[in-house]
Amino acid sequence: MPYSPEENLRATLSATLKRLSQTSQISLLLGSAILSICLLWWGSTLPHSLLSSSINAVATGLLVSASFGIMQSFFVEKLTRESLGQSVVNEMRSAIRLHHRRYFPTDEFEPSDRPNQAFNEQMTDDLHSSKEYWYNGLHAKFCAMRLLASRNRQVQAHFVLPDPRVPYALDARLRYRLAQQSVGARSPDELRQHMRRSLLSGLVGLFEARHSCDSIEILFIQEPALDRFELFDASVWVSLFSDMDRGTVFPRTVRFPRDSIIYRMQQSELSRIRRSPSTRRFEITVSTSRDDVVGLFEAMTGDTLDDVLFHELSEEFERSRARFLGSVGASALDGTRGSPR
Repeated sequence: MPYSPEENLRATLSATLKRLSQTSQISLLLGSAILSICLLWWGSTLPHSLLSSSINAVATGLLVSASFGIMQSFFVEKLTRESLGQSVVNEMRSAIRLHHRRYFPTDEFEPSDRPNQAFNEQMTDDLHSSKEYWYNGLHAKFCAMRLLASRNRQVQAHFVLPDPRVPYALDARLRYRLAQQSVGARSPDELRQHMRRSLLSGLVGLFEARHSCDSIEILFIQEPALDRFELFDASVWVSLFSDMDRGTVFPRTVRFPRDSIIYRMQQSELSRIRRSPSTRRFEITVSTSRDDVVGLFEAMTGDTLDDVLFHELSEEFERSRARFLGSVGASALDGTRGSPR
């Protein structure tokens, strides 16, 4: 079916516009509009004839096409600019979210002298959803409390602790404790003995918790980090004992997600510690008997775990547990709400 001159002109103009830039399109359309006006003026000066009718028809079609094209160009330009702007905004938001997860914590807990309820609830949630748990810190008393209360009996727990056979292994944390106002008049030697005692009490707590998880691995190192790291399947927690300005019992703690740089760095560090020839490694399982515990304790610490010492350390562990319950309530250890900090 043959097309009219106006339709042919509109199709030709549309095909030409698609190949031009936005500025060129508008320039061409304005020129076409001016040309069509000139043709209409010229057609009106001619006597009525086939020529004048043809000129008027072409000019009218050209003017309509040019007017429509100009409006279309303005609308398309506006929509393109808005679409491009939104696309750039979305890309920037995605990049910011990605970098935020890689470099910034998802949670931050301020320094305090009392256990933080939100801290303990969040950490318990992370433990309950993990198949593997790593602890790199001073003593494992509160970790043993978490394991005893946890509903997750399949977790494999790993503890990186200061070597109790190496006197200087506690020096970094000792300097932090001496800087705390709450330490009072304790001498460095008294404080060192207190910290070592907490370490031994935590080991007894882990012996008691051996039935509450799949396995327990203890790695003793000579030069532990000052800051404390706890690695779960979905997060890593960093307790900043290196931030000594506030001098509180519980330091500032930050939580990073699994896809963060900090998580990967700590994974690599724990793997390095585990493979190091200077690391002393011990394992506790459900089948570890009381006699095995006595032998393991002496191999770990150099101290003989007789009935008197075992009873004293067990009582110290239970007193610590009771103090925590008095601070945050039984819900912190019942396996449904929170865990000790």
